[in-house]
Amino acid sequence: RAIVKARTQAVNQFNPSLGQLTEVDVTFSGSVTSTFKAENLAASTNTITATVSGSLNLTAPGVSSTLNPSANAGTATVSAFDGNQDLMGTDSHTFGPTTARSSGNADLRG
Repeated sequence: RAIVKARTQAVNQFNPSLGQLTEVDVTFSGSVTSTFKAENLAASTNTITATVSGSLNLTAPGVSSTLNPSANAGTATVSAFDGNQDLMGTDSHTFGPTTARSSGNADLRG
C-alpha cells in the first residue's frame, strides 16, 4: 500500500542588501517505517525475506531529487500453510517496525 504525504516548506526571500546570492544548498532527509505480516501459502516450509523501501522526492524550481531509502526487515522460516489464510500461526511472521532512512543534498547555483 502506497501512502503519499506532501510536505511544503516556505523559504524567506534573500535580502539583496546582504550581497549577491550565488548558491543555495538544500539538505533533505526522510524515512519510511513499516510493520507488516506475511503468510506462507505453500504446502512446505519456506523462508520469507522482507524489505522496507520507499521513494522520497524533493521538487522545487530548478531542482528535482529523489531518495530511495531501503532496509532489510528480516528473514523468517515459517511452516507450511495451515489451511487458514489469517496471518496467524506458525505459517506467518510479523516483521517490524523497521525504518529505512536516507538523506541527500541539492545545490542551486545562479
